[in-house]
Amino acid sequence: MNLASLRLAMPLALIASISSIFGARQGQILPVETVETLMGFTILGIVVLMMTARKSTFPNVPTSDRLSSVLGISGVFTEASLGETINWKVHRTLPSLFLFIFIGFAAGMFGLGAGWANISSVG
Repeated sequence: MNLASLRLAMPLALIASISSIFGARQGQILPVETVETLMGFTILGIVVLMMTARKSTFPNVPTSDRLSSVLGISGVFTEASLGETINWKVHRTLPSLFLFIFIGFAAGMFGLGAGWANISSVG
């Protein structure tokens, strides 16, 4: 189907993986009560994100930003339900990279899978 793009996934996964190491180390250093409290706030934040999320639609990105163009992050896929070929481009690449630092750190500190954050930040 060719729906996955390694050029899109690899930089984000690399950044999240590296920052998760630092998050795991920080989780070991902090007192257990502090980590549990922070995890509670994180879970409440996830609940708020999920409750306030709008319906996901395919964004209309007319042109790629400079960083995604340099990295060659773009692609084409066929949406079977619409019978259309969609040329996708990426924007807000740099803010997304910084967001994945936080996502990886939180995932490492709390031992969370970061799928919730990956979907929330990209959508």
